[in-house]
Amino acid sequence: MLRPDIVITCATMGSATLIQLVFLAGFVCCREVPLKKGMIFTPFNASLGALLVSLLGMYICETLSFTLVDPSPFTFTVLMFFAATYEYCYLFYCYARGFALVVELHPKLPSILSCIFNALPVVLYIVPILTGVQCYYTGTGMEGFYTTVATAWSAGTGVLTLSIDVIILTSFVRFLHKTTVEQDVVDKRFRIISWYGIGCSAWAAMALIFYILFAIRGEHLFLVGTFIAFNGIGTGLLAMKIALFYDESKKSLTSPGKKTKVRGSTAVSGVSRTT
Repeated sequence: MLRPDIVITCATMGSATLIQLVFLAGFVCCREVPLKKGMIFTPFNASLGALLVSLLGMYICETLSFTLVDPSPFTFTVLMFFAATYEYCYLFYCYARGFALVVELHPKLPSILSCIFNALPVVLYIVPILTGVQCYYTGTGMEGFYTTVATAWSAGTGVLTLSIDVIILTSFVRFLHKTTVEQDVVDKRFRIISWYGIGCSAWAAMALIFYILFAIRGEHLFLVGTFIAFNGIGTGLLAMKIALFYDESKKSLTSPGKKTKVRGSTAVSGVSRTT
């Protein structure tokens, strides 16, 4: 069934995502490589790049679903695969960004989070598997059951994603209040991570709300809203990376040996580097 509103939205957001992906590649090659001597495939670059590729894949699948006369039932399965990859990349970025802060403030949580991350790929990729099973049983009368299970499981992974992000973000905000540089001035780097992190968490909450509405109402406009929120997350993480890069470059020129006080101890400014 042709839905021009959904197709136009997906095409627009997909184009924006493609531009972001090209910009990320250009920024890494033209700005980071000369400065960091060949550090292209850092964990953060890889996770952010995979996140944007997955988002682009979701837009393409959703566009095909509403433009083809007879779209393949497995198109939605591929879409869910991209969605699972997107969630994993986002959680990895959050985990790597704030893990040190969780260790500092919640000594018992890191072991729990490590267990969750070890099982996370299985948890996330069960959704596309269930969706594929649902497609296989289409027309047999059993697809309704698998649809319900897949939707409920997907919503559960969304709650898990948001919960982990909230834990890490809360830990960072608490850490931010206890961290000062010389002369009691809050490190700008921590401010950058905090503000962009709050924005990304807000987009993640919106994505979860839209998906829950999609699960309840079955209206694909809510699914498009979820994708738009996903794009907001990608934009926020990309903007954070750029802001941190230029802040680090400025610091390396103006105050290369600056120290940051953390609970009475000292560490090199930029404890939680996310560029």
